[in-house]
Amino acid sequence: MNKIVLYLNKIINLHMVSKMVDYDLHIHSNFSDGKLNPRQIFEVAQNIGLTGFSITDHDTVGAIDECLFLVNEYKIDFIPGLELSTDFNGLEVHLLGYFIDHKNKFLCEFLEKFKNARFTRAQEIINILKNMNYDISLEEVIVEAGNNYDSIGRPHIARLLVKKGYYKELQDVFKILLNKNRPAYVERYKINLLEAIELINLAKGVPVLAHPLGLEGMCRNSEFEQFIKTLTFKGLKGVEIFHPMHSLEDEKYLKVLAKKYGLMVTGGSDCHGNIKDNKYQIGEKGIGLKEINRLRSLVR
Repeated sequence: MNKIVLYLNKIINLHMVSKMVDYDLHIHSNFSDGKLNPRQIFEVAQNIGLTGFSITDHDTVGAIDECLFLVNEYKIDFIPGLELSTDFNGLEVHLLGYFIDHKNKFLCEFLEKFKNARFTRAQEIINILKNMNYDISLEEVIVEAGNNYDSIGRPHIARLLVKKGYYKELQDVFKILLNKNRPAYVERYKINLLEAIELINLAKGVPVLAHPLGLEGMCRNSEFEQFIKTLTFKGLKGVEIFHPMHSLEDEKYLKVLAKKYGLMVTGGSDCHGNIKDNKYQIGEKGIGLKEINRLRSLVR
């Protein structure tokens, strides 16, 4: 048993988590900006008693084949998913896709374009940092990403700068260098939200709006309701209600809108593998069997 698995088991034994939900539908692996690999995520899910989960990596489906293989070993339901970065009238909006055909031609062609754009962006950020006298290279960032650079991004660069001792915390790197309007920020390529909804539908998936009230510029008002109404008309099938960025008031408000517009209800921890209070956040947010069965009913 390697050191990572031993450490993982130590954390689990330190703080066994009682099952709060049946399905956690928002987890990131090391195939994008998460710290845990698929097997480690299965280990945690099994130990906390989840019935199933979805890995929704940013703009990549790289983890799905391994997860489909691990299902037979762990006997846990796995739902193929991803999270797309999109643009809607100048606002960054995230779209989740569930039960996708990850081999779909249109989806794969788009994700290849996205991978190339992320790679180019990373190079541009690194060049800026070099000009600012930071000792950092593209090769080091790729290693930090675990050589799974389909979804290489700012978090990998930030982690490397922390490891090199330039900063103590990741949030410091973003606040000083990598956030919008900071010196090393480079705008990333994003697909139009309506096109992304169409893409998920083409891949026979279920498009779901991710943590909408946790996004910049989104709040509980008539404009937001019109936004939801427009997306529903364009093919949106669900809205993520249960999420760490949503308050109880947000959840109540979104439940009302979901019922009004016939949208599925989803939820997840948005776990990236960080440890808090001696445990991972996997399973802290999610949905029950009733909701997952309703979501599954939409699969074509």
